[in-house]
Amino acid sequence: MNGARNKLSLVLIAGLLPLFLILVLIVPLWIYFTGESLFISTMLTFAEVKNDTLQITTVSPLRQLLLLAILYLPAGLFAFAIWQGMSVTRQVRQKQILSRPLANSVRKIAIAMLSLGIALPMSRFLIPLTIAWPGHYYQVTLLLGDFVLLLTGSLLLVTFHSLVEGIKAEEENKEFI
Repeated sequence: MNGARNKLSLVLIAGLLPLFLILVLIVPLWIYFTGESLFISTMLTFAEVKNDTLQITTVSPLRQLLLLAILYLPAGLFAFAIWQGMSVTRQVRQKQILSRPLANSVRKIAIAMLSLGIALPMSRFLIPLTIAWPGHYYQVTLLLGDFVLLLTGSLLLVTFHSLVEGIKAEEENKEFI
């Protein structure tokens, strides 16, 4: 019964991860093409800036494209982490638990999470800067989620090193036998 439950959860994860990947890549474009006012207000909401503090009615098309690129920085890192998660899921389904490709995928997820923990505050700083340049003062907003991303990425990096040590021990045992 436990094996069937594990297989079902792996199938569910394997089905949901591509859906998340598609959503992460499409949603920023959908927000961009919904209209300038909704795009700007969504970007300011993402940056944790109150809409009434910045009275912006229009933003140049070049700045809108720059805002889209700023939005795709964390979205791209998250999509990369999901892609590597799909690789981990595929390897676990093939029973390749102690393998170097699995360990490298875990390392790439850890690096993506650490990068995301840095990219999100940077994006929240760059968005109002891009919209209202020059004029207002700007601040870096650090949220609890940023620290959670950094801690989780660090934990995954430690897990990667543990996997590498386990792989080395398994290879030494195979050579010894």
